[in-house]
Order: sequence, then structure tokens, then C-alpha cells
Amino acid sequence: MVLSLTGVFEGYDLGLYFSGTYIDKPYLEGGLSRMSLDYAIDDQTSISGGVIDYMGGYLPVFEDIKNNDRIFAKVSFF
Repeated sequence: MVLSLTGVFEGYDLGLYFSGTYIDKPYLEGGLSRMSLDYAIDDQTSISGGVIDYMGGYLPVFEDIKNNDRIFAKVSFF
């Protein structure tokens, strides 16, 4: 599942992104979700950040990574 929203807020470019990968319908076998936000202040400056959530489940590969959630941020000057 992927959801992407972009728009202009008071003249600034703003993007919100969500993606998820889930195994099994009730998500019992594991998966991961990622949400991020991109904000272009002007043509030379942008800020982005978000979270990645790993969900444990019955599959060993997801159970092994369930405690590796991430928060990330980036500031760019061109």
C-alpha cells in the first residue's frame, strides 16, 4: 500500500508520503510502515523527516527486526 499527498501551502511545496508492506491480512506475520514529510522552503532550502516502523510477527525475519524502528531527518541547502 502506498499513499502520496503533495501540495502547496502558502507558496511552499509540501509532500506527505506513506508506504507499507504487510504480510497476511490481519498483519500477524509482520511488516513495515514508512511515513515521511518533505517541505521545500524555497528553491534552495528543504527539510525532510519521518519514521520507519518495523512490526514483528510470526515470520522470523520480521521478529528479528521489530526493535529497529527509525526516526530520520535531513536539511538540504543547495
